[in-house]
Amino acid sequence: MNTPAHVVFSLALMGRRNARTYPIAITAGALLPDLAMFGFYAWQRFQGVSESAIWGEKYYLSGWQSFFDTFNSLPLIAIGLVFTVWRGWKFATMLLISMAVHCLIDLPVHHDDAHRHFFPFSEYRFFSPVSYWDPQHFGNYVLTVEIVLTLILGGYLWVSSRATANAPQANALRLILVLALAAYAFFMAFAWLTWSAL
Repeated sequence: MNTPAHVVFSLALMGRRNARTYPIAITAGALLPDLAMFGFYAWQRFQGVSESAIWGEKYYLSGWQSFFDTFNSLPLIAIGLVFTVWRGWKFATMLLISMAVHCLIDLPVHHDDAHRHFFPFSEYRFFSPVSYWDPQHFGNYVLTVEIVLTLILGGYLWVSSRATANAPQANALRLILVLALAAYAFFMAFAWLTWSAL
């Protein structure tokens, strides 16, 4: 799933109360699993590596794969959750739950770019027959469903945010939604212009 959509999905799936109370923690957790990849991409572009080499070669190097998979590891997230729940750190707990939601949503929609979601305890990858981006693995259909659900869930969250008596939290949630949907539109345009020719 595309990163900005993860923000909307996590906010919706973690419930209205949590979305209104911990919008920043949930947003950070939804973004963290992909931030390693954004850093990788920025570094490769800074070095002048071509788009085709980035996604066809560099992405699959073992060092980079380990870096990505550290942020997508369900066991590491679970260990963090046990600690934050024990310490009573609600913000960190919401962040880690949101990371887990991100990983569980990604699991069925990654084909040849699948993560090792049990790293470093297992090398197993689930190579789904479905991809969120690759047209050879139903990517066009998955993307259509993703866009529709993102807009529906974004609208649902916007309406539900108006029901809270806590104006700062409601405003924070609405700002996050606006930024996430704007980033989603920008990312779609960037992907179409940059990668459609690859």
